[in-house]
Amino acid sequence: GALFLGATGTPVLAQRREALAGSFVELLLSQALATLKLRRTADIEAWGLFAATHLFGGTLETISAWLAGRLDMTRDELVERNVEMFLAVGARVEHMFDQP
Repeated sequence: GALFLGATGTPVLAQRREALAGSFVELLLSQALATLKLRRTADIEAWGLFAATHLFGGTLETISAWLAGRLDMTRDELVERNVEMFLAVGARVEHMFDQP
């Protein structure tokens, strides 16, 4: 967590952060495609990379805000709401890219 939240000031850490973020985004995308049983096409790749990047960054910022006390919710509520966001994006993708 500290690497992702505080690594922008040091070039070596920033580079490592970018590499790790890319790995997490690819993992999210791969898992989503497998879960939704979608083939990787150019359209799905483009939309999926955007969605995975957005979910990754949004989740990181949400956790950071919660840890700083800016979000008034329990840990369980934080987890539940994050899961809801992932499911909502997954449902949208599933409908956008119906494949035989």
